[in-house]
Amino acid sequence: MTGPIRVLLYVSTSQPDTDFTAKLVDVFPDGRAINLTDGILRLRYRRIAREASAGPAGQVYAITSTPG
Repeated sequence: MTGPIRVLLYVSTSQPDTDFTAKLVDVFPDGRAINLTDGILRLRYRRIAREASAGPAGQVYAITSTPG
């Protein structure tokens, strides 16, 4: 795999704020697992990282995270 990694999730929650994580792991046939990259996104910062924006519970949101 080469190039930038991006995660696109469609999420919904019953809480006012939720954290979502993603991890890309290379698992070898012998069972070894090597973490290649991971990322986290807090739902209230889904639009702009410095501006909190709460949304109504139960609504579906498309969120994008660029692990690194």
